[in-house]
Amino acid sequence: MAQKRSVGVVLYVEENGIRYAVLTRRGPGTKPDGSPESWIGLHQVSAHGGLEGLETWQDARLREMEEELGMPFIQHGNWDFKFELINKVEGAEKEVQTYKLRVSLAALACISLEWPTIGIRLVGPEQTKNIKTIKEVGAQKDVPITGPEVVMFADEAEAVRKVVNATTYLEEHSDELV
Repeated sequence: MAQKRSVGVVLYVEENGIRYAVLTRRGPGTKPDGSPESWIGLHQVSAHGGLEGLETWQDARLREMEEELGMPFIQHGNWDFKFELINKVEGAEKEVQTYKLRVSLAALACISLEWPTIGIRLVGPEQTKNIKTIKEVGAQKDVPITGPEVVMFADEAEAVRKVVNATTYLEEHSDELV
């Protein structure tokens, strides 16, 4: 088993046949352990975090959504939590699974951002073409990312593009399942 396991959720809405991914943006502050927040200004998938103990992927998805998007959002629940795997990274050091979940525009109004998230942003097909990775812009963990552009971790940027362009993990790996 990988040393670090984390899960991500990309919420998306669909309007007139066009998908828009819901991104969050990290703000400044201090973590509960007293250390400074890292990657200030970085855009991320809607909810993301590490699995705790023997937590399942399903339990971690729901917990992260509750922690980062707020309980009113979870309680609004006009959907049946049909998560779909869209991206998977496996290695000796880390394992990351990212899922998509379609929500209504009304559900977005129920988001209650929790620290250190400072805002949400909807990105559609045109905006995903301009997403930059931290490597592409030379971003550093302890230097705030400023400006209007969307800068993300590479695996999260890939997941967002897949959601907006309607690609699933199974579609991409169907030849491996035969």
